[in-house]
Amino acid sequence: MKKSSISIIKIISIICIIILIANILLFAFSVYSSLIMWIVIIIIALIAFPGMKILKRIK
Repeated sequence: MKKSSISIIKIISIICIIILIANILLFAFSVYSSLIMWIVIIIIALIAFPGMKILKRIK
């Protein structure tokens, strides 16, 4: 009985840890994905504005 109860507790604790890690990863991913989106937008803007100036000069 003791071994089985200990194994059940271990399984439950492992599942809880996995759920916690998954939640942390999802939260981190959602935060980082929004950060990545802003970084991408800034990079596109930095690339696009000089490109627009060059295009205007060519015209």
